[in-house]
Amino acid sequence: MNQRTILTVLLMAGLSLLLFSALQSRPTFNGTTPGCAAAGCHTLQEGAVSVVALGGLDVEVTLSGVSSGGNVAGELVDMTGTVVDVVDNSGTNPFILTAPEPGEYTVNAGYKEPSRTWDSSLVVIGGGSGTTMACDDISQYGARCNSSGAVQSIVKVLNGDFGGETLTWLVDGEPIEVTVISDGSRSVARMAVPHAGIGAHTVELVDPAGCYGEDIVVCQVDAAPEPEMDALWNEYDQIVQAVERANAHPMETRILGNYPNPFNPSTTIRYSLGVDSPVSVRVYNMLGQEVATLVDGFQKAGEQSVAWHGVNNFGQAVASGLYFYRIQTGNTVMTQKMLFTK
Repeated sequence: MNQRTILTVLLMAGLSLLLFSALQSRPTFNGTTPGCAAAGCHTLQEGAVSVVALGGLDVEVTLSGVSSGGNVAGELVDMTGTVVDVVDNSGTNPFILTAPEPGEYTVNAGYKEPSRTWDSSLVVIGGGSGTTMACDDISQYGARCNSSGAVQSIVKVLNGDFGGETLTWLVDGEPIEVTVISDGSRSVARMAVPHAGIGAHTVELVDPAGCYGEDIVVCQVDAAPEPEMDALWNEYDQIVQAVERANAHPMETRILGNYPNPFNPSTTIRYSLGVDSPVSVRVYNMLGQEVATLVDGFQKAGEQSVAWHGVNNFGQAVASGLYFYRIQTGNTVMTQKMLFTK
């Protein structure tokens, strides 16, 4: 075999390896432009893909509208734009994508038959269920959209302390996490998306899973009053007040959550201190970079709170997305997630 032949073989092998790697890096429906490939672009269809975090690092992806027996494809993309998992030309729908670590990810998914279609959805993969609450524990549940275009839902447990745990809803396919508050017997989680907009929206409680189906709520300017839902909504405020009274002189240091969450333009972070001590409260982005210092000083024992208005240490507005607030006092470090929407 002469030198030219050897070079030709090596070149063909290299090209084959690059082609194989490219095919494995993303679904065939996708390309450098989301939803496009050499064969043509897919049409973005809102609601074609729905995602559910299953616990651990898995997310279930379901595509609607695909032809019977048709193949589907999807990719999981981290916040740096790196594709971390791919399912390509699969006859299984729904299918599973797996994240390498907890965090916020984007799912791009689509199909070719009956027509080229794709959609994208955000998902928060937290490495496990956020609550020990079971469906049988829930005594009341409701979902609605008010005349201001705010999607709202609420869960109430009449007997059970689930304070500090996290429930998850999907609103129009987007995950919304909410911290449960409790007065020791009643537990309530109140979810709100303030600027969902006039029109129809989908709402589903997904953690705890399997309790209720997907609701379709319609935001309209002449929305009829809902006295039962209003009473349940106001009961949340009553429990907050009861918790504040009970924690006037708390015996332990802990996070009491932030409200509203998700929020726009501001949220209030609440926490309790068991003893007088130096305290710092800082906000970090998904990359672990400090965004804002809210508290850095000495505070008395008791319940404390601080507001964050969605700006960094330089007074500049931050981008919407998932953030973490970190409270440190002595050797105690506590962290919680919050979602800033625009």
